[in-house]
Amino acid sequence: MLAPLTERSLTSGAILILSIGTVWAALSVGWETAFAIVGFGIVVILSFVSTRFLVLATIAIFTLNHANLFGSAALLQNARWLILGLCAVQAGLGIFTHKIHRRLHAFDFIAVTGLFFAFFSMTYSSDPNLTFQRSASLLLLYLAVFWLLWDIAQRKGAEEIVRLLIFSGVVIFGASILMGALPEGWQTDGRFRGIMPNPNAIGLLTAVYLPLLIWGWVRYKSLLSLLAFIAAIACTLLSGSRNGFLSMSISLVYLAIFARSSKIIVVSFLLLTVLSILLFLGVLDTWIETIPTLNRIFDNTYFDYSSGRFDTWNAVLLQIEDSWLYGYGFGIDAVGSYSLGGGRFELAGSHNTYLHNIYQLGVVGTLIFIVPLLLLSMIMFKNVLLEPKLNLSHILHAVLISGLVSAIFENWLYSPGNSYTFPFWACVMLLLLKHSRNHQSIRQHDST
Repeated sequence: MLAPLTERSLTSGAILILSIGTVWAALSVGWETAFAIVGFGIVVILSFVSTRFLVLATIAIFTLNHANLFGSAALLQNARWLILGLCAVQAGLGIFTHKIHRRLHAFDFIAVTGLFFAFFSMTYSSDPNLTFQRSASLLLLYLAVFWLLWDIAQRKGAEEIVRLLIFSGVVIFGASILMGALPEGWQTDGRFRGIMPNPNAIGLLTAVYLPLLIWGWVRYKSLLSLLAFIAAIACTLLSGSRNGFLSMSISLVYLAIFARSSKIIVVSFLLLTVLSILLFLGVLDTWIETIPTLNRIFDNTYFDYSSGRFDTWNAVLLQIEDSWLYGYGFGIDAVGSYSLGGGRFELAGSHNTYLHNIYQLGVVGTLIFIVPLLLLSMIMFKNVLLEPKLNLSHILHAVLISGLVSAIFENWLYSPGNSYTFPFWACVMLLLLKHSRNHQSIRQHDST
């Protein structure tokens, strides 16, 4: 919190600048831009007054930046970089003025090494400007999440960040359900997309947010979290997102196994098991066939969870062979074409985070960016075995597992601009913070 005099001076100056900017924008480029300036200006002012508001605004803008809400997608996509930059500035100022206190951890050295290599890949990238932009956005994400959010969680508790994420999830899935009443909430093929640009985006959001909504339901006894939890499952089923359904199911199974004392999670797991048995016996076949999106997920004759991605992956692997050590440059998408069934198809991206990482930064980049995440997940498996009761560690680990599974079919883990990366890495950060505190308490106990 700023001193009262500084706060008043900053607010007065910002209001003056906003007034001038609004009039200029309205006269030169229209009222839409003017309102955008005013809106972001208000965010800037409030973010310096309340860091909590800045975090909430960042989560909201990033989660909704691809949402097609009354033509606001383009506006939100531009605002995401401004808000991320604002978070990075806050983090930088905190570090420079020593208001943010934390020691360096192993993951900081891994992150800095990865960022250095990402920027270094400009030297051989086919599009150095794009590589620089993607690397810079990753740097901003690192400062925003692992310094600014870390500091807030360290001072006010991890639950402060978790509550903001849960609130964001409630808004997203609540708005998506309401969007189902409008034609814009559905694709022309009948798949549900809610407020997101495509059905698979809804599935990925469910992969990240479902464990958090469970925590809001169990920990805070929130009826809204329960309704959002049900809405998230409904959205995924109606979207026909097999990736979302698979990730959602794995996180539910994980929580049911490791959170044995929670009757709510066990009931959810049992319902999922009963559903699986009914599907296996063919009891629900007639009903499923009447709903195209469910048929897409469950029909055994259409049970290819790769969605044709195997051909894309094979084409990407052939390109990786030519530059397997260092890749083609960070942020560069796989391009070209491949043959299938006598036809020729364009290759637009790898649709796999792990292959995409190898394509961009080779084996070296995989060792830096992918292996640490997998090791963290394995370490947390060992830790949660010692915790019989459902707690926040289970929830955060479920988000990590669900994210790693969904990354098999989509490229998104290291793409800061999409709707799922910021909340995912916020959960990874909280998991690392809890692990660091547990490790520190064990060392202090051993020393005494």
